[in-house]
Amino acid sequence: MPETDAVLVRRARGGDRDAFAALVERHRPLLLRSCARMVGADRAADAAQDAVLTAMLSLGRLREPASFGPWLVGIGLNACRAILRERRAIVTELPNLEGGLSPLEVAESRNTSALVRAAIAELPRGQREAVALYYLAGLTQAEAAQHLGIPPGAVKTRLHKARARLRVRLSPLTREPGMVRMQVVDVRRAGEKHILMLAGDGRELKIWVGAPEASAIAMLLEDVEVPRPMTVHLTAALLKAAGAAVREVHVSRLADHTFYGEVVLAEGTAVDARPSDAIALALVEGVPLLVDPAVLEEAANIDPEWADEHAAADASTEDRRVLADEARERISRP
Repeated sequence: MPETDAVLVRRARGGDRDAFAALVERHRPLLLRSCARMVGADRAADAAQDAVLTAMLSLGRLREPASFGPWLVGIGLNACRAILRERRAIVTELPNLEGGLSPLEVAESRNTSALVRAAIAELPRGQREAVALYYLAGLTQAEAAQHLGIPPGAVKTRLHKARARLRVRLSPLTREPGMVRMQVVDVRRAGEKHILMLAGDGRELKIWVGAPEASAIAMLLEDVEVPRPMTVHLTAALLKAAGAAVREVHVSRLADHTFYGEVVLAEGTAVDARPSDAIALALVEGVPLLVDPAVLEEAANIDPEWADEHAAADASTEDRRVLADEARERISRP
């Protein structure tokens, strides 16, 4: 006599892959038929695949093992709703495409989908579960929290961390026209303010930094020898000791005249940072410095006060060499 769903679920929860495969094989026909009625036969397999992935990641949360079949179909229908939302978004964003997407666009879309699913599979378990339920199954954060048995705030945190990892993991898909690679060309003092000057791809960006940060960056740019490690050197040494490495740094946002940055580690974790700290680390580690185009666009629309300060910085003769010489003098004092 075939084993019941409840028995197979208990075995699958214990790590028995054959048991989970048996469950999927038993209920896949109904899952595919249900999905096909919502999104058509051509997308039913994609929805079913997402449903199976979600079920695999969330099996421990199934309250009634005997109800695996209806539960799996329900996840599949939520995945179908996500596909329909995506389809509506495509129609809205690309109104001039007659007759839907071209075969090439369909192929590119499916390839991207496969890359995304592979990236999701590499996330830590808690983040995988949250992403699968929220993005793939189409549950709300509250529903995902109830399904996982955790507070909604925890789901939000997991999604935030997952998005940071996925943004780095999938950056080749969005880099063009995406992040702009830039270099530090100077740091200048204009009155009581200090401005870090970046350039790249024919564009410029000026970022306000504090006096200590400006001095530290000037020292790095001018290769000033220091008797003891600076804070940025300590940070780099701690990362190395912990077995971590920096992949790149970002200037990621500009809001209310404040710039925001992040340090992206080799394994994908993005750590919030002040741009000055992140950029100093990029100089020490020799990694790419990338700026979000939205930051460049926002900074280009500067108000009169900003414009005056930018002009003062451009005209200033107190550049990185001056700041570095001042630092050398401080270091040489007994």
